[in-house]
Amino acid sequence: MTVSASTRCAIERALIQTLGPSAIDHVVIREELNHADEEALFLEVVMKRSDQPLSTDKSIDARVAVSDALLAIRDSRFPYMKFTHPEDVSVEDESFEPHSTRSH
Repeated sequence: MTVSASTRCAIERALIQTLGPSAIDHVVIREELNHADEEALFLEVVMKRSDQPLSTDKSIDARVAVSDALLAIRDSRFPYMKFTHPEDVSVEDESFEPHSTRSH
């Protein structure tokens, strides 16, 4: 599915107003079903490199702002949000084994 321009614009505007234009590198938005088979939005907010970590208050404010912005355009899907930073390292490599399958 392709995210509509109005949905993308509402999300990005809410994030910029909450976190500031210099804080966000880009936003990846996916439309998928959640664990309850309901339509949902999955957002990966990629932050720019910064010496200041994202505060809990700012994170919560961003989540509320995005939810409110979606409701304002009559989009009732829940936005699952993940914040990532340039220095974050992915653990999704082929040598990674979940803890439960490791032998001790």
